[in-house]
Parts: sequence; C-alpha cells; structure tokens
Amino acid sequence: MAGGTPGRRLQQRMARAPQQEPAGAVADGVAQCPAFSPVNASWVPASSIFDQLSAQEVAAVEPMDNFLYRIELFPPPKGEAVSFLDGQGPRPLRFARAIVYRGAENPRDMMEYKVGPLPLDPSTATVEQLRRPGEIPFYRFPPSPTTERWADMAIGQTAFELRALFRSMTGGKCYISRSMAAEHITTASSGQPIAWLASSGHGFKRAVSSVEGCTAVDIQWVQYPDNQNTSESRIALLRWQFVPNRQGGDETFLHPLPLSWKLDETDPNITRWHHFDFEYCHQGPFDSAQELLDAFQAGQLKSCSAPEYGQPGYNSSWARTNNPASTPQPTAAPGPRQYSPGGPRFSVSSDKGTGRRFRWLGWEGHASISPGTGIVFHDITYKGKRIIYELAQQDMFVDYSGYGGAGQVADFDSAYDLGLTSHALVRGVDCPWEAHYMDTLDSAGPHADSARAVELVFRTISTLGNYDYIVDIRFRQDASIEVRLTAAGYMSTLFHDPAGNTVRDRPFGTRVQKYVLANIHDHLSGWKVDLDIEGRNNTFHITEVKVGTYQEALANLVANASHPGWWTNLPLKYLHRSVPPTEAGYKLDMSRPQGFHIVNDNSTNRWGAARGYAIVHGATTAQLLPDTHPVTKAAAWTKYHVAVTQHHDNESRSHASIYDFYNPGSPIGSLDNYFNGKPVSNTDLVVWVTMGLQHVPRSEDIPLIYNLYASFLIKPWNYFDRQEALYAGTFDGVKNQGCMPPARGEAAYHWII
Repeated sequence: MAGGTPGRRLQQRMARAPQQEPAGAVADGVAQCPAFSPVNASWVPASSIFDQLSAQEVAAVEPMDNFLYRIELFPPPKGEAVSFLDGQGPRPLRFARAIVYRGAENPRDMMEYKVGPLPLDPSTATVEQLRRPGEIPFYRFPPSPTTERWADMAIGQTAFELRALFRSMTGGKCYISRSMAAEHITTASSGQPIAWLASSGHGFKRAVSSVEGCTAVDIQWVQYPDNQNTSESRIALLRWQFVPNRQGGDETFLHPLPLSWKLDETDPNITRWHHFDFEYCHQGPFDSAQELLDAFQAGQLKSCSAPEYGQPGYNSSWARTNNPASTPQPTAAPGPRQYSPGGPRFSVSSDKGTGRRFRWLGWEGHASISPGTGIVFHDITYKGKRIIYELAQQDMFVDYSGYGGAGQVADFDSAYDLGLTSHALVRGVDCPWEAHYMDTLDSAGPHADSARAVELVFRTISTLGNYDYIVDIRFRQDASIEVRLTAAGYMSTLFHDPAGNTVRDRPFGTRVQKYVLANIHDHLSGWKVDLDIEGRNNTFHITEVKVGTYQEALANLVANASHPGWWTNLPLKYLHRSVPPTEAGYKLDMSRPQGFHIVNDNSTNRWGAARGYAIVHGATTAQLLPDTHPVTKAAAWTKYHVAVTQHHDNESRSHASIYDFYNPGSPIGSLDNYFNGKPVSNTDLVVWVTMGLQHVPRSEDIPLIYNLYASFLIKPWNYFDRQEALYAGTFDGVKNQGCMPPARGEAAYHWII
C-alpha cells in the first residue's frame, strides 16, 4: 500500500562483522573445521535462459518515451525452452517485457511491449505492442513511487484544511504533504523556512519543515482501493495513522486514527481529483472536507481522540520490537551451529547471471526472483527426470473487514512487487549460519542433517508495508516439495474509542490496546505449478474418499454387484477415481476428501499404477467472499484451492493485479477466462494452487505476528515403486570429525530505523 510517509521497517542486523579464524587453528584444544563453498564458478547451466533480466539488459531497454513502470523477463515459449534444455533445439531468443505509463498518448493508457532480442542490436531489435491501444485505460495505472507522489499532492491540501480535526485526534499534531512543505520552505522573505523542528531518533537528527505546526512526519496516510468500485473510474480509500515519535517504523500501523475518506483519481489532471465520503469516528459520510469540519466545529459530532499520542515523551514501546522491557537480553553462551563435515551436500552454479541452478541429493533446478511475483523455479528434475517445468509464486491476496469504510480494504500484493520487496536475510536469524546467499535469492542450506528428514530450503522474505511474507520452498529426500508461507510483521488496525463511539467494530475484530482494534482478515497465496510427468502429455485425476454401499463401490467394476455374505450391508468407505472432462477449479471440502493428481497414463510403475504427482494441502483456508464480490472477481484464483488448465504461453499469470487493483469489479485478467472447455487428458497441464489462512487477531499479536502459516505439498503419487527416502540410508559413514565449526562472531544485535 502507498503511504504519504513510507515507513522504514525496524530490522535486525549484526553489530559486528563475522570473525574468521585461520584454517587449522586450534581453539580450546579442538581443531578448526575446514571451510567449504557450494559455488561452482565454472557451472553455467543451460537453464540460465530463465534468469531474470540483468541490470545491463534493463538499462538497454529503458530509454523509451513516456513513463516506464517496469522491465521484466518475457518468458521463452515453453516448447522452445524444453527443446533447448533437452539438447534438441537452439537456445531461445531472449526478450524483455516493458510496461509503460503512456500519459502522452491519446487516449492515455498503459502499454506493454516485447523488446528484443537481447542484447539489443539496432539492426535486429524489434519493439512489439502486446496490448491494443486503449485496452488498459490510464486510470488503471499500477501504484508506484511516482503515483504515490501524485496522490500526496492531491491529499495534502485537504488534510491541511482538516488540521483542527487532526489536532483533536492526536493531541496537537496535523499533516501537510511533502510537496506543500517544500513550497513553504522558502516563502519567508529571508529565504529561510517558516519553521524548523529538530527531530531525533537513534542517534541522528533531521530537520522537519512545519506549516502552522503541521508536518509530513507526524501523521501518515495509507491508500487502498475502494472495494465497492465497479465503475470505469479509479477510487482510492485513504486511511490515517499516527507516527509515534516521528520514528517512521511499522509501529505506525498500530496507531490508527478514526478518519478516512475517498479520492477519485480518474481525471488525468491531478488538480481535479475529487475528495468525498469523509467518515469520522463512524459518523458520515460527509460530501466534503468543509462539511465535516463545519459539523465538527459546531459540536455536532461525537469525538474520538488519543490525546497521549501528541504529548512529549509519548511511550510507544508497547508497539515496538526493540522494547528493552520485553526484549530478552543476549546470553553469554553461543547458540547451536550447524556443520557439514564433508562440506555442503548442495552446490550452486556460477553467479554470473541473475538466477542460480542448484544440485542436492538427486534434485536439480533453476531458481530466480521475478520482480513482480517473487520466487520462481524452472526445470526442476529429480534423478535426471524433469518433474516440474515451472513453480512460481503468483500473488498474495489480503482482505480486511470492519464496520467503517476504513475496515473494508483489500490488497493484491503483487501490485507492489513481491520480488522487488524481497530483503536480505540475516545470517543466524532468518537462515542458519552455514546458509549460502544468492544475491536477491537466499538459499538456506539443509536445516538438519538426519538422513530421512533432511531438507534443502530456499527462503525469501517480501516486506510489503506492514507485513513480512516468509516463503520457503523445501526440497525433501522423499522426492516431495513443500511450499510454505509464513506471515509475520505488524497488523493493520482500526481505531478503538474507549468511550464506546466505535463499538460497532466489535464483531469485526479484537481489542488489543487502549486505542487499537485489530480487525479480521485473510492471507491467500497463489501459485503456478506446471508439472511435466514423464513428458508434457499428462492427465488430471481426482480420487475421492466416499461413503456408501458395496454396490456403489463396485458399480464401475462389477455389474449388479452385491455385498458379500460375510458382511452386513452397512455403509463403508471406498475410493472413487475420475478424470474430469474439461478445465475447472475445485474447492476443498473436509466432508468430501479429495486427492488431485497429475499423472502420465502412458507410464506406470512396477505395480501398474500411472506415475504421477499430487497436490496436497496442509493447513489452509478458503476465499469466504462470494463470487459476485468485486475483489473476488479481480482475484478469481482465490475461489479455488486447485484449478487445472491446459498450458498456453499467453496464460503465464493467474490474473492482472497491477491493472485490476483499483477496478476489481471489471478485471482485465481472470483465471476464469482460462476455462475454455478444453480437455485435461493426455495434454500439457498447469495447476493453479491457492493456500492461505484466516487471521483472527489476539492480544499476543502485539507488537509482532507470530506462528501464522499455510502450506501445500507437491508429492510423488505412485511415481516410484517404493518410498524414495529409504534409499538415502541412515548413516553417512563419516566419523565424528571432532572439530570446531568456523567462528562468525557473537550474535549481538542492534536495531536501526
């Protein structure tokens, strides 16, 4: 979500650099273990065709007219890529997708271009439009720092008009936009700012411009789409929150204010953007800021305020993670440390590209980070056979609920770039000490080293506003892959009035602090799983556990069957296997257990079963909003736990979040559009998987959320003749080395803003 004063996350960092000891050194009589590196600098794999664009490639494409939003990889056609990977065809040409705000065109629109081949050669380069002119109207523009500045320019004057109301809510603080502050800095005849306020925090000072006591650093706005919008217009909902002590961390999300309004951003001229539907303390809506202000100053409104917020020395430690009263002090004894006596059992390719290929105990694959959608794997093989062509995160969907308009908000997080918001992980905190780091992709090495339970974990963390999403892709020795999502960070909350003026929010959340109600919401994560089982021609099978009679169980096997004489005709469980006729989506139902399998009917294991892989959900939830709801229309993928479609190169994403974010009722792209009545037998298939969780807040979620996760497995289903993990053995045959793992310094931390 966009914000007038973007918060900077408090992050844990090492206080000092790791301390290395010379190889072979002796500490307390124990020899220093040798150091190993998993990087094979000479390994430049064929799968580098899936590398995301390098900085040089982006720079070569960037000089274009109008305003550039994003440049990303244009995926190679699957047929060409597979032929090349299998040594049966040439290397596919490399292209970029450039997304451009065309504000200078008539009509204004968003345009996508295919540019290449890369590297660009003026004699051969082509630029191809991927959309019709005007197909994506300009008002559907995706959020970016530039569009955030547009909004702040429009919001600042209205917020300043309401400064008396802001002061009442916060104990004396009010807001001006950064652009207004810049305009006022040199308006005094001396050329000096009207006022300067010294603001200190964590050892540094900064100057803050002030106009009539209002600043751009004491209060923050957050912008969301209007969930009710079904028109051809762009309507934003503005929420407000206090910035305690001007420190700008995500604890601002735990300081909501009881004010919101809507902003019509459709007009190309920012000065004509229209503010309306003002709501204060569950009162309104008011048509204009002046109407709200008149009612407030006339004493016609119930008042909601948190006067402590603006008082000098306000103690916001309850909302921070660096609270000395609640943060345990480090112990003198170091924590446990992992060591692989023979060196890492995984290896990674050269770091010359933006992606890496890895090998580990039979597994091999290519990993990279897509700027918009996050982590993506290609060409995943097990013991030399391709299992998955593509495993890619698609989006994160979050929908909140509440009585007031400020509670009814939703996010499509890929609109804020799940990949570009991935941050470096902290060694010894986010990952084991011996983890190997891969530029923007952080690969944690095996977390344990027990033969049957060892995993190779790829981890990335995306920070989007207040939330952190920790994504693990866990490769296991039983030839399965677990995809796990953990939600962490700070909750987005609503103002709670202790006097009872916001009591109508009670059914929508939990009071967690004096002025804070945390409202219910969900987190739904979408994934693309392009399985290739023994080739590209696969079939979708459903196995359902049913309860019925012997006659029903045997109906497809024996004509006119009856129950055996040795058993009464009581109901019993049996398996019903089917192949759906066409592409479709499916929801899990605990009263009707189902298994979803992608198999190759032309390849069987030793026991005659078709080889396949299954999608098996762990802890998960479902989309609870009806199909007719605007945000469900825009995120149709959330309606299904599993959807199966034929593979088409032009159906690379489950939806078009960057364009549909502010117009959910009339989406540009939808997974439902992929259901074209095509068969799902003996063809190239893609599985679209959704997992997620419902977050019912509790007081223990202050200040940080903890232990919220969902997962699904991609596991072999009759692919092998027996349990694959048994072949890993139970002992490595390596004697106890009796050595000390390399020292990396004490785990001493400090917090930065």
